[in-house]
Amino acid sequence: MLFQMSANDSSTLIDSPAAGKLGPHRALFFSEEEGRLEKFRPYGLPPDEWLASIRRQLQGRQLPVGSNAHPTHEFTTESTETAEA
Repeated sequence: MLFQMSANDSSTLIDSPAAGKLGPHRALFFSEEEGRLEKFRPYGLPPDEWLASIRRQLQGRQLPVGSNAHPTHEFTTESTETAEA
């Protein structure tokens, strides 16, 4: 991952000056194996309190007909920690 830097530094790291053209709050994901360069906005994880409020809202909803999701799945802190790993 690259954040805003000089075009020279970017070229040294990924053979492209692309990171030198990034604005604030932008980053590049570079995969040399896949030959892929993707621009994205990096965001931090939401606070635990916000996740808990969304979890409560989702637990009260009914699943749409034909949904593949398991209706008794409970969101736990463990499931969010696994996703972060």
